[in-house]
Amino acid sequence: MTNEDDQTGVGEGPTRPPDGPAPDRGSPPAWAGRYDARDFPPFSYTADGIVFSFGEGAHLRVVTVERDAPDPFAGYRAWPGGFVAWEEDEDARATALERLRTLGLEEPAYLEALDTYDSFGRDPRQFAPHGARGVSKAFWGALDRQARDEVREGGRHARTPRWDGVYGLLPWEDRRHAAAQQPHPMLKPLLSLVPESAVLSEERVVNAFGSPWNEERAGERIRILLDARVLPEAVRDRWGRLPTGWKPPIASDLGDQMAFDHRLMLADALARLRGKIKYLPATLRVLVGSTFTLPDLFDVVSAVSGRPLDKPNFWRMLTRSKSAQLVEPTGRKADASVRPGPPATLYRFIPEVHHLRLDPSLRWPFAGPD
Repeated sequence: MTNEDDQTGVGEGPTRPPDGPAPDRGSPPAWAGRYDARDFPPFSYTADGIVFSFGEGAHLRVVTVERDAPDPFAGYRAWPGGFVAWEEDEDARATALERLRTLGLEEPAYLEALDTYDSFGRDPRQFAPHGARGVSKAFWGALDRQARDEVREGGRHARTPRWDGVYGLLPWEDRRHAAAQQPHPMLKPLLSLVPESAVLSEERVVNAFGSPWNEERAGERIRILLDARVLPEAVRDRWGRLPTGWKPPIASDLGDQMAFDHRLMLADALARLRGKIKYLPATLRVLVGSTFTLPDLFDVVSAVSGRPLDKPNFWRMLTRSKSAQLVEPTGRKADASVRPGPPATLYRFIPEVHHLRLDPSLRWPFAGPD
């Protein structure tokens, strides 16, 4: 859930689908007379949109908004989204796109469903006297680098929208500046918590935070941090409040907490994006733009992966190997004022491969930790 408005989605039921058959007006079947939705616990249905963009300074960014009072998590950052209107919204995707439009953002050039989040107590409103269990369908996407990405106020439930750095929210996922073979700084403190935990194991922690480092396991890592109760989201009470005087049991940069389970959504979306840039050129093409230099592409791949790249092998991979069939020079040079040194050659992804699924996938030449 997120910056949900007060639409509870109560209506008289769906009308005729745009391209579907006319509704049957005959007598209802026997089971319909026995069915009563009030026999089952109620739930509310919302949509959340996680939109990535690549900004200046080699920053991978996401757009967030501030939740407003008196709703739960007032003042916390959250994803643009809201309740799925019962009759107005065709589906949750339509809801997510509409909330992005209220911020002045066009439809992401790449968008897909992420997951459905329905864990018990994820929304404090579940425990209100007339509450319902909160279920959110999350979507993730990316804005074209050349697209206009200024954000504007989007109403009461979308205050102070802004672009936030991904690694300000998930700092443990940024390994770009780690020394070669250096263990993750959280590995040892997390292992010290294993003996007192009923859900952690040494194998689970080592596989996620140890070597070799797998950047695609971002979702597993944040779940370990939640199970270890080192993140504030793991110790908030049913109303979303932190215990007075609580301090994390490990000394490390844990980033900024978000409303609901929104950092969990971000970790899952980041893991999906990290996998996609290895086998779906369309995702890279969106983030790096229609034309780019090889240093531009280098920065995007490193920022998304959260890992350093070996430059000579990166250039060789994109110009002399089978991967060279993905990009081609445009015959033009980049603006010399953008980067120091001689003007670099502009490249583009070959249009025919934009939406291909590469097999085998790209093996980026990572440097530093395994």
